[in-house]
Amino acid sequence: MNNGVTHFVSNKNETLESECISVNRNGSVGYAFYHPYEALYSNDCRKLRPKVKNRYVSLFLTTAITSQRGKYNYGYKMGTARLMRQQIILPADSSGNPDWNFMTQYMQQTEQILLARYLSHIADS
Repeated sequence: MNNGVTHFVSNKNETLESECISVNRNGSVGYAFYHPYEALYSNDCRKLRPKVKNRYVSLFLTTAITSQRGKYNYGYKMGTARLMRQQIILPADSSGNPDWNFMTQYMQQTEQILLARYLSHIADS
């Protein structure tokens, strides 16, 4: 809910950055959120900087990270060391590298399906 936003503030600090992924390490532990806008990141989360700056790739990564949230809880938090050891399973191309193109196309297709469902629901109302 609220894409991981906890507060709106008027100040800025060194954590200010956009196109990052935050991963909750307190509260709803293990949930990941993509922030295309400038945001400040508290100690209750970890900020990840995707190597590929692409909205759809970042959304795919947040889903892959969040899918592993079940192994974390209040007593077994996703701290920096655990997050660095966590393996994220991604689709690979024929060379064994992450298939960024597939991730982009998959998330674009998923977005279109969800938008069509939403618009259909509004039209039926």
